[in-house]
Amino acid sequence: MASRSDISQPLSEADAWRTIAEGVEAETGERFFSSLVQHLARALSCQYSFVTELRNSTQTFRTLAVWGRGQFLENFEVPLRGTPCESVLSGKTAHYPEHIRELFPDDVGLKEWGVESYCGVPLLESDGTCSGHLAIFDDKPMPDSRGIAVMRIFAARVRAEVERLRMEETLRRANQRLAQSEERFRDLFEEAPIAYVYETLDSGFIRANRTAIRILGIKPEEVPGMVGKSLVANTADAQRRLHEALGSIGRGTDTSGICWSYAARMMADRYGSSGGRGRSLAEDTRAPCSSTSPTES
Repeated sequence: MASRSDISQPLSEADAWRTIAEGVEAETGERFFSSLVQHLARALSCQYSFVTELRNSTQTFRTLAVWGRGQFLENFEVPLRGTPCESVLSGKTAHYPEHIRELFPDDVGLKEWGVESYCGVPLLESDGTCSGHLAIFDDKPMPDSRGIAVMRIFAARVRAEVERLRMEETLRRANQRLAQSEERFRDLFEEAPIAYVYETLDSGFIRANRTAIRILGIKPEEVPGMVGKSLVANTADAQRRLHEALGSIGRGTDTSGICWSYAARMMADRYGSSGGRGRSLAEDTRAPCSSTSPTES
């Protein structure tokens, strides 16, 4: 446990700001909060420091990082009522230069820490609501309120970091939902009872589902080497429709009807309208272009 002699003499406001800034500039997330409370306590020459978040649903506050007597302490959650933090978490700055335990006799934590003074600043959202606070405690009187200006500066940095973490969590959840959606799509694609092929703009196969692979009579590893237009009948009319359709796709034109009809007709030209295997594949090869039934010709 650190003694009073372990803590340096109070720094000037500018030096305190610089010391803390240098200590936290490269940190993010939990390491930022931990580094902040450590350097805050040392720069302002106090025994305890913590940063919290407010739990409105339970009227409690939970610490994000705690520094006390030269070491990191376990995080904790306590009720607001009867603590010096209560007014701060209602959006006010509070400074109690001495007799903090007498002023808040029901706060057991103050007695356990043996502190005499307190200073706290709120973490305010853009709409003015309080989301947490930054506080320091000492075991001797704290007549100088210079720490308030420094703490307000870093309260803004805490808010920015909390917001960054929220956005990071929102993005993580969005990516998780996207991954789940892609997984469901893959399942639907692979297990579909009709043939689906995903192609490049020049009709090179990218993926084919199990039904398409079965109809084509190929192995899964052969899919990347397939070219869709090679399946089109080598007649003038079929090749003309193929050229028109691929040109429309390249220009970004909506070709949902064209994809279905040209594929079905040209596969029928090649395999014959009575050829069930060729017809099924032809009708479904361009499935991603349309969600409607293919046009019969």
